[in-house]
Amino acid sequence: MKRIWVVALLIAGVLAASVWSFTANPESATGPASVSAVAEKGSEITLLELLVSNKYASYEKVAMVTNVFISLAGLAYALLLVKQVREADQGTARMQEIAHAVREGANAYLYQQFRVVGLLIVVITVVLFFAAKASGAAPAIAWGRAIVFLVGSTFSATVGFVGMRLATTGNLRVAAAGVKLNPAKLSCKIGGITVFKNGAPRKFDEKKASSIISQAKHTITVDLGVGRAGDFCYGCDLSAEYVRINAEYRT
Repeated sequence: MKRIWVVALLIAGVLAASVWSFTANPESATGPASVSAVAEKGSEITLLELLVSNKYASYEKVAMVTNVFISLAGLAYALLLVKQVREADQGTARMQEIAHAVREGANAYLYQQFRVVGLLIVVITVVLFFAAKASGAAPAIAWGRAIVFLVGSTFSATVGFVGMRLATTGNLRVAAAGVKLNPAKLSCKIGGITVFKNGAPRKFDEKKASSIISQAKHTITVDLGVGRAGDFCYGCDLSAEYVRINAEYRT
């Protein structure tokens, strides 16, 4: 999270520097002095032009303002959901320890990605700026293109960190709030063969069961004995090499 704040402060610094450069040297925003008065007027940037200009219809202005309020409402609702999740029970100390390990691995994965993507973002930002300058665009346009890309890319990267953080945080709470299972009600089938019922193993034809799980695809059904809902998921056998590699993995 500290790195996210550093990036946010970096963006704020770039924005502040660009605004200061425009206000300290107003003529730079309109290009060279040799440009005609009409061109200079057309290159000026008016704050909230959409709302004050007569070029836009009333419904367009209302739609834009409505979009802003919808965005703010969405953020407020997201914060409400985050608050509800964070206030939920975190389970036992062991569950929290496991969740911390999962979060640590997820962050290590994201940081490794961001080291590569972050460098690419910086390079593209610089290229966009100098490409605009080389094309003869006004400094305001060159800075605008670069800053918009930088801000958008940084927010996209931030979404990854925030999303992963909330996912690991939510998983812990979901596990802590899980339905209490009664082992005496658990049952399991391999294909159509019952191998476990009412919390106890059952006698079954091992050869027939072995032939089922030897197939390329087979179904294992687990009945928790709780509720009426059901779900379906795909899985695969793990090779010995796969297990060995993951056993040596450390964050």
